Amino acid sequence: MRATISRVSIGAIVCSLLAFGAWAAAAKSPLDEVRAKAQVAVKLSKPEARLWKNTLFALHGRIFKDPDLDKHFRAQAWYKPDPGFDDSMLSPEEWDLAAELDRSPYRKLGHRIRLHETHLGEYWSNDRSHVGVLWRAVEDLDGDGKPDTISLESRTSKGNGSVDNVLSVNGASFPFETKVCPLWFWVTDIDSTDKFHEIVIGDPGPSDDYSAHLFRYDHGHIELIADEVPGTDTDCDGTGIVTAHCRGKVLHTWSYPGRYALDKAGKLAFVPREYYPMSTNVTVTADVLLFAKPGAQARTVQVHKGTRAVIVQTDNASWCQLCMENGACGWFHLNGYASIDGKDAYEYFSGLSSAD
Repeated sequence: MRATISRVSIGAIVCSLLAFGAWAAAAKSPLDEVRAKAQVAVKLSKPEARLWKNTLFALHGRIFKDPDLDKHFRAQAWYKPDPGFDDSMLSPEEWDLAAELDRSPYRKLGHRIRLHETHLGEYWSNDRSHVGVLWRAVEDLDGDGKPDTISLESRTSKGNGSVDNVLSVNGASFPFETKVCPLWFWVTDIDSTDKFHEIVIGDPGPSDDYSAHLFRYDHGHIELIADEVPGTDTDCDGTGIVTAHCRGKVLHTWSYPGRYALDKAGKLAFVPREYYPMSTNVTVTADVLLFAKPGAQARTVQVHKGTRAVIVQTDNASWCQLCMENGACGWFHLNGYASIDGKDAYEYFSGLSSAD
């Protein structure tokens, strides 16, 4: 009787194991599920795409600060938290999947489409002489309804301190230099009436002199449409106008909102204006006699030491307008960067900035 029970029990166990094996073979692994979701990335909601993208990192043990992600992954039997997690643990396929899932959760600010950058890590050359950084993202750039794979690879140059970059879209590539290794890029829509989305690549520059390089991709060809547009933020409203944070060229350190517009050739060109706002509060430290208007022959506006005033605007070349608290205004003429009648402008005004 015992032998019969044993044989039955063993047979039941074998059948159970076979059944479990069949179920396990049919069940998808977490990575298989991510692969399936990446194929329909454009149909996912932002939270769904975010969850599936982070699944790739969770598979390698990333510990999440976000309480919702942390709770979700700790409930998965396969999740093994690893304090030593590093992005380099992901395979090239997993980075490709992350880039594909990035198609859904783009954050829109007006007509800007910010890419959730996929940072593929930093690496050193064999002789440890220079570092490289690689970014990747996916977006339809030329309006053909097909996703275009964008990558940016940067390497510091030997000797001259600049950075060699290669922007690639599908099989096309465009080499260019920056002063500092780019830390981000995004896709934007400069003109919502055309089919293109443009690529913006930021250059931190020396002394935080940020600028941006803008590119357009059109069916296998990458074109530089603007080089070194100044400012930490380059924004547009879909009208063909790009607003940039520009540094003034005269008197002291100041900035103004500059405008760039697409020309007939599709390039971004600076839009000059007669006067640029400076809006700098100053105190007059020496008596000065001003002109009534730019180009006037005689000086007719007297301003005394101790007067508080505002340098309202300038032609960004040689003329600046000063307005006092009593409403009176006049203009002073600059020789060179900051010389008034042979003296440094700092001898006439306190409140000017001399930041690098």
